Amino acid sequence: MGILGHLRVVELGELVAGPYAAKLLADLGAEVVKVEPPGLGDPARRRGPFPGDQPDLEQSGLFLYMNTNKRGVTLDLGRPRGRALLGRLLGWADLLIENLGPGRIEALGLGFDALARANPRLVVTSVSAFGQDGPYRDRAASDLVVFHMSGYGYHLGGPVEDPRAQPPLKAAEAQSDFVGGVNAALATLAALFSRDASGRSQHVDVATLEAMVPFSFGEIARFVYDGRAGNRLRSDNPPSGVVAVLPTSDGHVAISPREEHLWARWLDVMGNPPWADDERFRDRAARTANWAALEPLLAEWTSQRTKDEVARAAQAVRVPAFPVNAIDGVFAWPQLAARGFFQPVEHPRAGRLPYPTAPYRFSDDGWELRRPAPLLGEHNDEVFGDLLGCRPAELAELRRLGVM
Repeated sequence: MGILGHLRVVELGELVAGPYAAKLLADLGAEVVKVEPPGLGDPARRRGPFPGDQPDLEQSGLFLYMNTNKRGVTLDLGRPRGRALLGRLLGWADLLIENLGPGRIEALGLGFDALARANPRLVVTSVSAFGQDGPYRDRAASDLVVFHMSGYGYHLGGPVEDPRAQPPLKAAEAQSDFVGGVNAALATLAALFSRDASGRSQHVDVATLEAMVPFSFGEIARFVYDGRAGNRLRSDNPPSGVVAVLPTSDGHVAISPREEHLWARWLDVMGNPPWADDERFRDRAARTANWAALEPLLAEWTSQRTKDEVARAAQAVRVPAFPVNAIDGVFAWPQLAARGFFQPVEHPRAGRLPYPTAPYRFSDDGWELRRPAPLLGEHNDEVFGDLLGCRPAELAELRRLGVM
């Protein structure tokens, strides 16, 4: 059954933030029914990546990962009969997770007040870019927008020489949506604990922007301390000792011999090169001040070796150093293999593929991959027929009318 095997969830989710929150609960055993519009389904089905770059609603890598362990149904919520079926499904549920955007479920007559009257124990979690109130409530925003509005992207990548030519960066993939999804799952569990203690439902309002802002904790603290926002100029943000990502013959390696005893060991690893006694590099402060001259010397040495050679040599004398992995290196990493982090999942259209699992382990009855992501409408008969009691003739009529 899993730790959350008693929990019944309905998901009205698109793309990442809402579906990821529901996935985290499903992976712990919750029974999650994902509701998609007929025809094209969740927009994640059209995002890919796809095998051979050939679009296929049933083989989007994003959708396949985001929706494991869920059952999937289709409903046209623009039709009264579709909304009525959803209402019956919500009567079965403990929890609704939605990220359709503020006002959308209210427009369907499914706002929190109406839902709580129909099912007083229903917890509703709404995930949106800016939250359910405030002047930005009704503005749409992608991960790119939220990431940069949070302030986190401004300093990403470290100090630069020319801010005009080196603009702020955004981390790969949908980072703010994943962070929002994790926060939504955590807040939802807290609301469910509260409901079980008080018997009262809750509306959980999650803003992905607010989930991202604390990631800039250093800049927040500096602004609070002196009232000024930091800039990105390298001249105003020198490194505090050697902390670098350096090129190697087969990629990059990260090193951090910041303290004097670590620096001495690092010089030994490099064979104490002739420039080791240069006054410009005599101590941490000098190395920081002359980083522009020091970095090429370090890179010249590392470039002649593989990233594993550099990392192993440094680690042998307890100097922090690790290879920088591309995704093929992640799949080959022995630590992940030893813990079984990637596990195969058989999907009726996508076939047998390795999926990331969970970053945690329980001693008993924890995470489990029980089923692949659903085909579009795969569980309509099972959910609407077996669970809600719709007869075969009614299901046939709903299909004919395009309600599901």
